[in-house]
Amino acid sequence: MSWQIHLVFFATAALFACVGAAAVFLALRALRRSRAARSWPRAEGRIVSAAVKEVTAMAGEGHAQTCYVPAVEYEYFAGGRAFLGDRINFGLVRGGSYSSAQQTVARYCPGTAVSVVYDPAAPELAALEAATSAAPAIILLLAGFVFGFLAVGVTGVWAATALAVSAQALTVDRAEVSRVGNWSFSVPAGWRSSQSSGVATLSPLSLARGEDVRIIIFPGESVEADRRAQFYRFLRRNDSRVNEQVPLHEGGNGGFYTVLITPNGAEQRYTMYYGIPAGTRFQFIIFTAGSEALADRHAAALPEFVKTIRVQPELTGSGHVPKSRSFPESAAIFG
Repeated sequence: MSWQIHLVFFATAALFACVGAAAVFLALRALRRSRAARSWPRAEGRIVSAAVKEVTAMAGEGHAQTCYVPAVEYEYFAGGRAFLGDRINFGLVRGGSYSSAQQTVARYCPGTAVSVVYDPAAPELAALEAATSAAPAIILLLAGFVFGFLAVGVTGVWAATALAVSAQALTVDRAEVSRVGNWSFSVPAGWRSSQSSGVATLSPLSLARGEDVRIIIFPGESVEADRRAQFYRFLRRNDSRVNEQVPLHEGGNGGFYTVLITPNGAEQRYTMYYGIPAGTRFQFIIFTAGSEALADRHAAALPEFVKTIRVQPELTGSGHVPKSRSFPESAAIFG
């Protein structure tokens, strides 16, 4: 798989894991504080202000949802010091209807004397009510476990997908040797091969959606005396962009090659054409990529592919069958 796919799996699993861990942490903290508050001491206090606060949150499909929460401030004295608090209880703060919030606010009119429960180890941690409903915390705890299971599920799919791709790559590596014309070759590790009408196409298994990288091998033609003209005709047949100004470069082993870099949307398509004599035939290869960056990323497979090429035996005029040999002898197309 490409690094982009790995990144998507990692980010999704990490997001689910973080949300789940945060939900579990908040739920357990609320339950622990609510239980501990039952045995904490109390202090005398006074309501400073009480009002209904409007909160707007984003709901599904980009719609805003308005809810209401009671906002109460009070002062109290603990350990000889004055504190200001705003926590009603140690449950989770949740919004609701206006009437529900108003009912809570109505119990705490400004100036009313109240009894405040506080943590003796941290007097600034206090609440008006020691008892609270555990339902919101339990719901949040369950939601945390759900997100945790989702994180595990995404990780499992990630691992299974990676193993499947690896297994597919191993299957490709162990595939039978392919043959085009009088060439036989092995598929590079991590690539797949297909043939249609005598033309073989190799492509990486790790390509993301929309990416294009291919090695195309044609059946080849009988070698002509003017190989340069023969290669130029091949270019004209396979690329309408070729004109009289396209430079042809002569490489080792009497072959030719040329590179075309042309617009491909926001990228520059990279295409390299090879023409290489192989026995009595002129073999043609195209290495093409949707961008120069893709070409750089996958070009290393090309020399590995070339190393596996074998020129198959051909009958000579005397009926002698020579041994198969590697091509090129130097394991490099041009030299």
